[in-house]
Amino acid sequence: MKDIVAFYREKNLTPMIYQSALDRGYFPEITKELSEAGFDSWTEEQRFMVLAGDNTIVPNKKLTVRRMSSWDRSFEQIFEEAGEPWETEVARRSLDDPNTVLWVAYLGEKPIGILYCITAGNVCRGNYVLVSKLHRNEGAGRTLTYCFVEWCRERGIQKVFLWPDGEHPEKIYSEGGFRYADTLNAGRAVYRG
Repeated sequence: MKDIVAFYREKNLTPMIYQSALDRGYFPEITKELSEAGFDSWTEEQRFMVLAGDNTIVPNKKLTVRRMSSWDRSFEQIFEEAGEPWETEVARRSLDDPNTVLWVAYLGEKPIGILYCITAGNVCRGNYVLVSKLHRNEGAGRTLTYCFVEWCRERGIQKVFLWPDGEHPEKIYSEGGFRYADTLNAGRAVYRG
């Protein structure tokens, strides 16, 4: 754990450890060790969905979705307006990985939503969908999900999965063709310093 803390500190980031979905029950087993090393840890249930059905989403024609290969500071307003500014740096840094694909939904010239995923061969994990609170219920989440699903299908990606963050996103993903597969315990440990 000292190596993990040193690694993150060297990059000027808060040290975090994530429990793999395959490590069911691991974090509860090491709670004491994590605490003694300066980490607060917890597990929570997360629903897991896979792309297995038809994409029935009708995208909002008033929105434009652009696949982006580089970060633009204008995207930061999405995170600010969504009340999740801490995720900005995570999304920005994800573009350092050549396997990251990023889409941004625009209303006119204003970015209002973002979706990014990570690909590896024939597998794609949807990482994050976020829409500005000022533009919710305008179809940005659905339109982004539609583009994501179609992009995966056009490339013949066979295994596409994600974790919905609540009932509303799960409904959107279901319309996109995702189906419930399992509920997993996700674990996280954050260094308290």
